[in-house]
Amino acid sequence: MPAPFGKHKDVEGLTSEQREEAGKAANDIALNARDTELAIPGAARVNIDIAELAILIAKAIRDSNKDPIREAQEKRAKARGKAESDARAKNMQDREDKCSHMFPFPYANITRVAWAQQSDGVWRGYCPTCGGLFVPGHPKYAELVKLPRHPLEAQPVSVGMTY
Repeated sequence: MPAPFGKHKDVEGLTSEQREEAGKAANDIALNARDTELAIPGAARVNIDIAELAILIAKAIRDSNKDPIREAQEKRAKARGKAESDARAKNMQDREDKCSHMFPFPYANITRVAWAQQSDGVWRGYCPTCGGLFVPGHPKYAELVKLPRHPLEAQPVSVGMTY
């Protein structure tokens, strides 16, 4: 049993006048056709319910209101947005892969990652250099969470140079 004409998904987006027009057209066709049998070119005769016929007419009305140029523009804009989003995600991943998440020489072996214990008791970190987020399950989480976060926590680094 088809859904009632006014609540069917294929008539969404039609105005009440267009719905009424589709319903009237379906009733006219049904009254003029014997037992609501319609001849479809190249096919056998088909029995069709008035509600189904109204839905078909509503689809035709909805499709006739579509602007092919605007649809093409929307399709291109959606594809461009997806491509930009993918490129942005790839760029962020490349930045995170290239970043050492460590301070340079005088503070060697000290991580730049800013760690904070969240309300659920889990330590999560953020690297301000690359924008990387470190949560449990991240490939580098286990090694970075163990590193010192401040020069006073770090062991002195022997460089072998004198000034």
